[in-house]
Amino acid sequence: MPDKRKDEEKRNKRTLRDLIPDISKEIEEEPPDLIKVGEVEKVTSPPLTLTKKLLITALAVSIIVGLINIKFKTTLRGTASIIPWEVSVLNAKESGILKKLNKKHGDFVQEGELLGELENTAIIAQLNEEKEKINVKKQKLRQLDKRLENLEKKLNRKEKLYEKGAISLQELEDSRLQIELLKLDINAIRNELNICKSIAKELERRKESLKLYSIKSGFIVSKIEELIGTYIEQGDEICSIATLPPIVLELPLPENKLPLVRVGQKVKLTFTVQPDKTFEGEVVNLSPTLWTKRTAPRVEVNVISVIIRPVEGLPFPVRIGMTAKAEIITRKRSIFDIIKNRFF
Repeated sequence: MPDKRKDEEKRNKRTLRDLIPDISKEIEEEPPDLIKVGEVEKVTSPPLTLTKKLLITALAVSIIVGLINIKFKTTLRGTASIIPWEVSVLNAKESGILKKLNKKHGDFVQEGELLGELENTAIIAQLNEEKEKINVKKQKLRQLDKRLENLEKKLNRKEKLYEKGAISLQELEDSRLQIELLKLDINAIRNELNICKSIAKELERRKESLKLYSIKSGFIVSKIEELIGTYIEQGDEICSIATLPPIVLELPLPENKLPLVRVGQKVKLTFTVQPDKTFEGEVVNLSPTLWTKRTAPRVEVNVISVIIRPVEGLPFPVRIGMTAKAEIITRKRSIFDIIKNRFF
């Protein structure tokens, strides 16, 4: 029994060993078929010919040339403000305290209109003193003139008496001397009176100079009301008066935009007070002075002032500081100029 079992196990082992080479063979033969089935055929494009390369190059060159020749109109935009065409400064002709004021900042005034008045007690006191002197001297002159008239009447009678031999020559000469001395006194007082009148006239002029009259028609652009109650020296500025006709606007633009702006260019204006209508304007001046403007924290740019004048009259009340959106149509530029101006 045991021998049979051993023989059977040997046969089984031999059978497995015989099978192993066959399986290995099948495995070795199988990979070539699998690789062949999974292989993907690589497709290669044919190389560009010289003709195609030349065509592509010519097309690129034509596109570049076309971009160079194309010109674009550019528009400069910004916010413009109405500014005075001319500003006149009213200076104090006399020193004094500003006690009375009829106008304030922003008011429109006519030329020659009374704005206010200074008070100078010294001028008034001196004027009153001179007027009193004038009155005294006039009264004295009246008295002397009356006395002179009496002396001349007496002299006339004495001359007749002298002709009759009733009085001496000495008495007649004394009367004539009194008249001459009185005339000298009268002339001296008249001279003093004329001097007092001249002084009083000058003081009257100075008193009149304490009144503040507008030297131009326009808007008061300084805060004159802040001067009420303060002492003002002769020559100090009282206020500035801005004349609007002709009406102009100031448009600040970055310095690098200056080459694009020319006098005479047309401008579109849309005022904040009337946003539904567009007005036409033109550039009349470029400010030669540069100034610095802060556009963002720690960012400053140099700007110029472009002065714009509306072509037609404005149908609404105009005040200094009114704003308008402005668009300036500039000259045509190539795409490369635009890129250069934008980034450089």
